Amino acid sequence: MERAKQTTDLPDRWALWATWAGVAGTFLALLSQLRVVDLDMFHQMALFREALTQGWVPRDDVFAYTPTVSPVVHHEWGTGAVLYLVTVAAGTGAAGLMILKYLLAAATAGTCVGCARRRGADPWLIAWLAVPAMVIGRIGFTTIRAQVFTLLLLAVLLWLLDEDRRGRRWWIALWLPLFVLWLNLHAGFVVGFGLFGLHVVEQTLRALGQGATWRQLPRRVGHLAATGAAMVALLGVNPYGYKYVPYLLHAIGLERPLVAEWRPLWQMFSGSEILFPIVYAITLAVVVYAVACRGVRKLPGLLLVLAAAYLAARHFRHLSLYAVVWICYVPAYLEETGLERAVRQTAIRRKKPLTAFWLVVAVLGVIGAGANRFWQPRMPTAQGEEQPGVPVYPAGVVAYLAERGFSGNLMVPFDAGSFVSWKLFPKVKVSLDSRYEAAYPPEAADCSVRFYGAAPDWKAILRRDPTDAVLVARGCPLDAAFEAACGQADPDAPFDWRLVYRDDGFSLFARSDFAAGWPRVDRRGKPIPAGFP
Repeated sequence: MERAKQTTDLPDRWALWATWAGVAGTFLALLSQLRVVDLDMFHQMALFREALTQGWVPRDDVFAYTPTVSPVVHHEWGTGAVLYLVTVAAGTGAAGLMILKYLLAAATAGTCVGCARRRGADPWLIAWLAVPAMVIGRIGFTTIRAQVFTLLLLAVLLWLLDEDRRGRRWWIALWLPLFVLWLNLHAGFVVGFGLFGLHVVEQTLRALGQGATWRQLPRRVGHLAATGAAMVALLGVNPYGYKYVPYLLHAIGLERPLVAEWRPLWQMFSGSEILFPIVYAITLAVVVYAVACRGVRKLPGLLLVLAAAYLAARHFRHLSLYAVVWICYVPAYLEETGLERAVRQTAIRRKKPLTAFWLVVAVLGVIGAGANRFWQPRMPTAQGEEQPGVPVYPAGVVAYLAERGFSGNLMVPFDAGSFVSWKLFPKVKVSLDSRYEAAYPPEAADCSVRFYGAAPDWKAILRRDPTDAVLVARGCPLDAAFEAACGQADPDAPFDWRLVYRDDGFSLFARSDFAAGWPRVDRRGKPIPAGFP
């Protein structure tokens, strides 16, 4: 009987590998659904290209003709440098972009699994729990936003903090350079800073709970306090120096109504989005179950998990951060619980059907990823072909302006400015782009919303700045209002603009005197090519 018990307890290597193959196939299929090129990439790369021209990252805006803030603190400049060097300087283009995306995703997933394993989590349990983590975490693995770097570095930080719990100190020498790298890639390093602070709090409480006196605390957590102080000092190691700090304090509390991802999770109980709060609730239930089974004292890192869960509830965008923290910590919380035993016993006793199931999942995942053309980034150019929140690129308008040799000021919607700057700067300056608070005063976004919503004062907004042409997304209220105004013949208040270009994505209106001799082009119903970079 003892031998039979040992045989039952031993994991089947082939079944486990099949399970992980299914998980990997699922992850690839999910990632392949997010191939639309992130619009922020273009202002990031445009900035780095200009930095190469000037010899340093500019602190004053060079891309807009409208009022901007000073200094312009672009917290994602390092991401722009990586993207530019990988795709443009190295000449890899779209292929390099996709390779970088999947490498970053694989590195993040591998680090998370490694962190969970070294904390003692069962590999079967990690594999099964990886599924809900991937469902809610996949939104962070776009093509490619700066947050992808944050997800990887967050996983590395959690690994290093586990080294600290084991009483080791070598990790500090590695962490501080990584921290400097992180703060130059993305302002998401603030999350890492906050979780580090919670780790200090937790370690202090554990030391006190183990009988340490206040005088003994410096020996237990003094190295963490010194590391935190070093992190504060290192905040100035960036192109903007310590001016980075007031920008961060302003940006952290800023509302972003134009960005759907900043909605709270409780506003997403509708349509296909309802899956995210449901899976989020399931992951929280697992945490509650672990606390009930094992108690708070046996769950190191629980403060970090709860903080990440709070951030995810506040903003949909932070679900991916929570997913990383959850999969790193929670599988180990379930050790020696009924759930862990049930998963392990089911995986081993039903290994044949489960092996077949996971192999089918792996194959279907690869087939689905292939059907999605996982190797190819997408740049939509027609309105209505994408879901809300997915950028549509004015490639046709950009080509038209380039052919005309246009040099001037172009008013653009929020999500089109960075692409225009990447393609047409320095000849063309834009009214706005998705840098948001990093470059523009708060009223700029509100003004853009009113203008493109054809508010009663839209003509006054048009006259406020020296605009030469206006880019309008097809279907938005301004499109019809602008065209109607162009047809008005009012000698007392002439509207000296005319429609010069139109396709299925955008209309272009230009001042009559500025666009004299420009042909009117109508490309509706025709494909508009848009390639990266």
